[in-house]
Amino acid sequence: LMPRPNSVAATSSARLEDLAYLDEQQRHIPSRTSLRMPRQNSGSRGQQEHRVSFTPSLNLKPLHFEIPGLSSDWLFSGREWLFQEVDAHLRSGDPASNHGVVIVGNMGFGKTAIIAHLAALSCHGNRMWPTAAGNQTMPKHMEAVSLSHNSLGRGREDEGGGSCPGTPELRRRQEEVVRRLAAQVVSYHFCQADNCHTCLVPEFVLNMAAMLSDAPQLLAYRERLHRSRELQSTLSMRACIQDPSSALEKGILEPLDALYRERKLHLDRAGLIVLVDGLNEAEFHRPDYGDTLTSFLSKNIQKFPSWLKVIATVRTSQQDITGPLPFHCISLDRIDENSAIDQDLQVSHTQ
Repeated sequence: LMPRPNSVAATSSARLEDLAYLDEQQRHIPSRTSLRMPRQNSGSRGQQEHRVSFTPSLNLKPLHFEIPGLSSDWLFSGREWLFQEVDAHLRSGDPASNHGVVIVGNMGFGKTAIIAHLAALSCHGNRMWPTAAGNQTMPKHMEAVSLSHNSLGRGREDEGGGSCPGTPELRRRQEEVVRRLAAQVVSYHFCQADNCHTCLVPEFVLNMAAMLSDAPQLLAYRERLHRSRELQSTLSMRACIQDPSSALEKGILEPLDALYRERKLHLDRAGLIVLVDGLNEAEFHRPDYGDTLTSFLSKNIQKFPSWLKVIATVRTSQQDITGPLPFHCISLDRIDENSAIDQDLQVSHTQ
């Protein structure tokens, strides 16, 4: 049998020389996958940039994720109970469950919409719909949240309420939880079975590094990347393929922890959040050797600084793959056990 084409993405004993072609290949992936740009530029400006000799860290470009069914005029509603539970567990002092949260649900229960909502309200929100941007226009769902914030507690009367109508003050508190969680988000990743690059461990590491370096909360990390050729080398495509765990630890986690101990990162008690949607999707691209994205996270989650949390989603039929992760589990399926879920469904049917 011929090995699957993505097999090289796993940790392997391949020589780095054998993987050299990927250094160029990664910069020519169509826009559906990675936005890593070609090196060459045209005109005098390109010549000037060449003379300046920008460091390789600038080649870190986040993946562009196309999310079916979601557009710039998408309006999110409901799930306030879920965001409150996520927030409570990530802020808890219990080390057994405050590393992260895994949201479990069947197909069509809104797992991707939940992650997309937080990502859209985060510092990376402008990446969610790059075509709609440019754009002086704010996505409607973001506009609704902003208006509610500026109105100092006036409810969103024209939106038909949320999963728990309550008082304007209650709504304000619920929206505040969502905004607070979104403000902590510094990286997001959507695994998509029809786009293998979103399901591979090396691409996950590179995308995470790129997004972290672009997050305003982690400006010190970006500056350290610019100054350190060793870090840049650690986060090259070849290095991430050869040893993704080392790339994650040496290129991301250790520098972040060092900056935190040096008090160059100014974080509140809640810390920061990495979003990962669709862990089950990545299982479709299980490599011949090495880890899937879920097993990779399971092996490395204990190396994460205590202030760097993870919110992940997985389909109910494959939730067993997340067993090794020390995460609090929230199920969207148990309608008979959670009246809030039933209220969410009623809201979605009336809109």
